[in-house]
Amino acid sequence: MAPIYVLKLHQGPLGGASAHWGILVPLPHSIYDDWGTPDSGTFFHARKNMGTCFNLLSESQTQWERREVYLSQLPSLADCRLLNDTNVEAEQVNVAYTVISDNRQFNWVMQNCQNWVIEVLKNLGLPEAVFQQMTRLGYVPLGDTSCVKCARSSLSLNCSCRRQRR
Repeated sequence: MAPIYVLKLHQGPLGGASAHWGILVPLPHSIYDDWGTPDSGTFFHARKNMGTCFNLLSESQTQWERREVYLSQLPSLADCRLLNDTNVEAEQVNVAYTVISDNRQFNWVMQNCQNWVIEVLKNLGLPEAVFQQMTRLGYVPLGDTSCVKCARSSLSLNCSCRRQRR
């Protein structure tokens, strides 16, 4: 069993709010640096069919991927954080992401890779403290920080009408 790490990868012109998120489960032979970050792992992530990427709220089926990676081979890596009190087998994450992804719609604001990571982690039955830790670490989904009405009308994530989604 291994702990779960969450990753942020740089993506798009909107900065950290639009970061691509994924889940990493270290491989048994991973080497850890002085900060406790593994050099490799099984990387799980979801994405949208790129054919519809120019409309933020258009939906398509969630596409997902599982692959072994070395973090040094992810040039867009922005952040990698250990989630406390999470010990799983990569196969458990595989089952959870398959269940969550089946017939799941995907759009850039409300049902994106960030929401997918949270849905998978919840499916694993992780304690609420894990999600509180994610929030403290800055892992807040884009849809929780923007107004849907304003996102529909522009690429700006700043709400001009002050109607927050929550």
